[in-house]
Amino acid sequence: MDVDDAWLSLYPQCDAFDRLTTAAQHAQTGRGGDRHIGRKLPGLLSAAGFTDVTAEVVSVSSLELGITTFLDLTTRFKALQSGAVATDLVDEVYRFAADHDAFGVTGVFAVSGTA
Repeated sequence: MDVDDAWLSLYPQCDAFDRLTTAAQHAQTGRGGDRHIGRKLPGLLSAAGFTDVTAEVVSVSSLELGITTFLDLTTRFKALQSGAVATDLVDEVYRFAADHDAFGVTGVFAVSGTA
């Protein structure tokens, strides 16, 4: 299971959220990670020799969690990946979300196969 930041969104659109997500992607890529790994998991399992590969994308939204918990799970950690400037962006995202009755959603990729 893993995420794919292309499936992460906040409405209404928030510039700080977009900048923070981009900064986290660059930071994680620089350390060998991939914020878009979710969509690649089926192919990776197949390439590793797994058969009967299946994939399901489970949506997780602020409707179920509340916007603060949603942002805690999907966004706050990105400041740790991206440095001091990102901490200010996180604070801005939380303020924006509260002021705009924001809705957030992401997809979690659940992929399995037979070894």
